[in-house]
Amino acid sequence: MMPNEIKVECQLNNDDIIAWHYYYLQNSPEWKRLQKSKFFVYSSAVMLSFVGLIAILKGIMTEFSPWGWTGVCAVLFGLAPVPRYLLTQRYLRNKIKKKVNELYGHGKDSLVGIHKYTISPQGVHDVTEMDDTTFKWKAIDNIVQTREHIFILSPPQSAFLISKRAFPDEVAFNQFFKDINTIFQAAKTAS
Repeated sequence: MMPNEIKVECQLNNDDIIAWHYYYLQNSPEWKRLQKSKFFVYSSAVMLSFVGLIAILKGIMTEFSPWGWTGVCAVLFGLAPVPRYLLTQRYLRNKIKKKVNELYGHGKDSLVGIHKYTISPQGVHDVTEMDDTTFKWKAIDNIVQTREHIFILSPPQSAFLISKRAFPDEVAFNQFFKDINTIFQAAKTAS
């Protein structure tokens, strides 16, 4: 049986907004293109390092001729991107955190604070101290659940954020996701 209307109250903070931005970044088309180009760069770096090791071994066998020096250079150039690869995720997360704290750190924004959501067959209604927003289901692209959040996505890059903290336990959180997804799918089918 499909629920007629679901209400939930949620206190959002900067960490929730950071989680949304990070989720968006990792799932955006730009990020996917970047990942493809990084794969090419890092694959090339590994190959260059491998060729360098072979050149070093050949250089050692021939009394460290120019092959050896070429191999050393190839290994160094091949390994140069490794620290960047290892630190990219942390760097991006810190950059997002810094930007979110700059934008929302003062707490005077409609994203930070208490959100009263009403999910019905007509759409999603969000009431905050500073804003009152309603989106019909045709404006909603998808609903996704992460470990700590539910994001009701509206293109191109906005979302309603619902934190797991709004629910007494994991079961209630998962049931809420199933219920709103049922309403969403029924509304999409009806239109």
